[in-house]
Amino acid sequence: MLKCLFFILLIFNFACSSSQTRKQCQDLDWAKVGLGQAFAGIGYDEGFSYYYTSCSVKHHIQIDKQAFQRGYRYGLAQFCDHSNATLWGLRGKKYNGICPKNKEKRFLASYSKGYNQYLANRVESLNGTVSSLEKEITQLKKEIALKNSKINNLVARKNLNRIEQ
Repeated sequence: MLKCLFFILLIFNFACSSSQTRKQCQDLDWAKVGLGQAFAGIGYDEGFSYYYTSCSVKHHIQIDKQAFQRGYRYGLAQFCDHSNATLWGLRGKKYNGICPKNKEKRFLASYSKGYNQYLANRVESLNGTVSSLEKEITQLKKEIALKNSKINNLVARKNLNRIEQ
């Protein structure tokens, strides 16, 4: 359930990531916005300032800061859970140091395990790519050598024909 909610909120967050229109700002549920920002691993100040600029400064729409904070706190509690930390690391996501100190040690331990697995998977994938490219290079070198051999044979025949004439 938590994973499903996480993905729904991430989609919501990305849908709101471009500059907001006046109508969008008026229709926002500020608790959900705060929740989405926390679930996306975005620091409170960064998340709030984006919406402050997009809605309050640009369109003069009042932000419900208390609702945003409430949503952010709830989202942060979910984000900082060690099971989410592992998933965050497995996806290769950057951790922005947003978890409270009392949860950060456990978060970082799980995040590190996930991130190390992400890196190991990435290295394995890149090694496979390198191996494949090395095989392709070897094949291309063989093709070049074969074509050079054919060219040399054609040049030799042409020279032989000149000598015979």
